[in-house]
Amino acid sequence: MDLGSPQFKVAAACRILFRAGLDPDDMAGQVALRDDDAHSYWTSPMETFDVTVPESLARVRLDGGEAGNGGTASPTGAVPVSAASRWVGAVFSARPDIACVVHTHAPYIGVVATTGQVVGLYNNRSLIFYRDQAFYDDDGTSTDSPERIVRALGDNNVLIMRNHGAVAVGESIEVATMRAVLLERAAQFQVRAEAIGGKPFSDNPAFERRRAPHVVNLPLLWDSHFRRLRRTDPDLFEAVERPG
Repeated sequence: MDLGSPQFKVAAACRILFRAGLDPDDMAGQVALRDDDAHSYWTSPMETFDVTVPESLARVRLDGGEAGNGGTASPTGAVPVSAASRWVGAVFSARPDIACVVHTHAPYIGVVATTGQVVGLYNNRSLIFYRDQAFYDDDGTSTDSPERIVRALGDNNVLIMRNHGAVAVGESIEVATMRAVLLERAAQFQVRAEAIGGKPFSDNPAFERRRAPHVVNLPLLWDSHFRRLRRTDPDLFEAVERPG
């Protein structure tokens, strides 16, 4: 295993999300990365993001069945994964353009989701999500409906889930993870702005052009967060960089 392996990248994404304040006390969040065989994906297990290591990941078939040794990358047997895996596989199947699905229950996006609206344009950093969000009306009984979630996401890269959380997808794990981080930041800014009567930008077609540079910079933002992990999470690197 090396730093570029899918298992390591998923574990690194989990650590980045934790350090950014997403799902610090919730173990049902999930980072899923499409495997090279196109029929399965690697996913974080049911645990808090700050303890995820490459060896703890599970490999799951797109149809929801088990794959590999006991369905996991772990030699000790099957690893419990989030119930969201039921629809994560469906998203991968419906969207061959994406390589990664990040699902979180981050606090501020969860608050915004209760309003029945997507994240608004309360500052220029929010432009990255302009016309790239959809809303899923989770009434508590259809939380894990693959058909409805896939239909709601459509060809967007962000899905806000009422009273639940959000989904961010991307053509790479770097892009999807940074979308999730910036989405929570945008939600945080919105909640605080609305508390003092702040107003969002009015809609403007020019925003489509202005969002492009923010999207291009997502891999660079991942690089910065990844370098930070070497200081904050040295245990993550021990297994892959241990001599011999």
